[in-house]
Amino acid sequence: VMGRSYCLITKGEHLRTPFLAELSRRTGVGENQVAYYQPNVLYLPYGAVSVIQSLFCRQKYFRSYAVVIKKAFVECMESPSSTAPCLSSKEMAFSTALAAVLEKELHVWMACGQATRSKMMARRKVFERTIELRRMRLKEESHLALSFVEDCARAIGELRFVLEQQREG
Repeated sequence: VMGRSYCLITKGEHLRTPFLAELSRRTGVGENQVAYYQPNVLYLPYGAVSVIQSLFCRQKYFRSYAVVIKKAFVECMESPSSTAPCLSSKEMAFSTALAAVLEKELHVWMACGQATRSKMMARRKVFERTIELRRMRLKEESHLALSFVEDCARAIGELRFVLEQQREG
């Protein structure tokens, strides 16, 4: 195995969430060790590597999103309706992971009682407005190269801003 690559083991005994395995000489894990779990192994494309590497960052608040991001990647890769590889480019992997993080944050911030249709529609509007703000920010700041962790932190701030606007108006 050249360099670092990653795979997600999706099912197995005692696995409640997808297990992330790094395939490299440094870890001593190769494809022959992971072959035991076949056909439940999904090899992540190169575009998702930068997102996966950011899961190992030292910021405690960000590590809580690891399970959500791994589940989003598994759903994306196992989706039969996906015609184009959803994690092939870095931008697509960023978008998939960021959407999962924002959905989790939105669920935490707007979780009040039973889910009704109007609450779900309000949640969808907030999510769409946050994504729109992020697109505008990325367009205006295209000269900056943000890491995934920085982009996530800024998007969560934008989500909170949209929620505050919604509460005021």
